[in-house]
Amino acid sequence: MARLEVTHKERAFDYCIRELGNPYRSLIPGGVVVKVSDTFFCAKDVSYKSLQSVPENLTMIIPGDKSHCKHQEPFNCCAEWAVWGENGSVIQPRLIPDEVVPLLRFGYPKSKEKPLRINSKGVVLAQSIAATRRLSEESAMFFEEIFKPIENVEP
Repeated sequence: MARLEVTHKERAFDYCIRELGNPYRSLIPGGVVVKVSDTFFCAKDVSYKSLQSVPENLTMIIPGDKSHCKHQEPFNCCAEWAVWGENGSVIQPRLIPDEVVPLLRFGYPKSKEKPLRINSKGVVLAQSIAATRRLSEESAMFFEEIFKPIENVEP
């Protein structure tokens, strides 16, 4: 993902609790119960309507958000795994020529590929890039070219 060198894979729940302080809709593992409100608790396949009804053998997690970046949150419900790396992404900022932006296509299958939506001032509309969509083969080839490592660049 974004040319990130993945060095760790772990349960999304564990990652979210450790890094974000909140499970963010990740799958709750067995043996754990999460406090949702003062009177509602969720476990793997069951919910409890009071603290007294929660079995003592479950580990209680009380969420509390930690400072984090939005991209760290799962973008869908029921995330099972989280992957991360310690070295960061190898992609450096690259400019995409203005004339190329309208040529980029996203979607699946090929018959449903669409370009990014651009307003009258030539600015890409945020809703065009808010959704996670698959690049067309042609667009993917273009990105492969612009994201090739820059070698022998003088500062």
